[in-house]
Amino acid sequence: MAPGRRDYLLDTNALSALASVRSGSVKATDVKVSERFEKLRSEGKARLFTSVISVGELEYGLLIAPSPSVSAQRVVRQIVDAFPNKMILQIEKGDARFQYAKLRAKLFQLYAPRDAKGRAVTNYVSEWVDPTNDKKLGVQENDVWVAALALAHNLTLVTADKMDHIKAAAGPDLNHENWEV
Repeated sequence: MAPGRRDYLLDTNALSALASVRSGSVKATDVKVSERFEKLRSEGKARLFTSVISVGELEYGLLIAPSPSVSAQRVVRQIVDAFPNKMILQIEKGDARFQYAKLRAKLFQLYAPRDAKGRAVTNYVSEWVDPTNDKKLGVQENDVWVAALALAHNLTLVTADKMDHIKAAAGPDLNHENWEV
C-alpha cells in the first residue's frame, strides 16, 4: 500500500448496497455506500477489494430469494465482474489462514463458556451462547474469514455489520469503516 493511501475490503453488505442503488434503490444508507465507492474508484487513490466469501454470500442470497429477479441477478453479477480477479481475495495458503486461526483462537479465549475448572465446554462458536443461534453472540464464521482477509492484506474492512466481538478480538489491527453512516 502506498503511503497515505487506504485500501478497502468490501463486505457483503457493502456490495449489496451497490447492487440496490444500481437497481433503483434510494435508501439513504445504500446511496452513501455507493457514493463513497464511486468517489474512491473515480479518484483512483484507493484499491477496492472484495472476497470470494462475499461473492458467495451474494450468490446464495440470489438463489434463495423468494421471487428471483433476473435483473437483480444481472446487476449483482455486473458488480462482481467489475472487480478484476486479483481484487477478489481468495483464501489461500499463508497469511489469511494464519489470521483466521489467530482471530478465532482469540475469540475462543475471550468468549468460549468454561466449566468450573476453567476448561472450555465446547469449541464451536455456534454453541458459545445458544447452541441454536450464533447470531446472538454476533460471531458468524464468514465474518471471521472476511476479517482475517482484511488483516492478512492490511485492508480496511467496509461493513455495516456490528461484529463487536470480532473487532474486540482483533483489536487495533483490524481497521474498519461503516460507509452507511
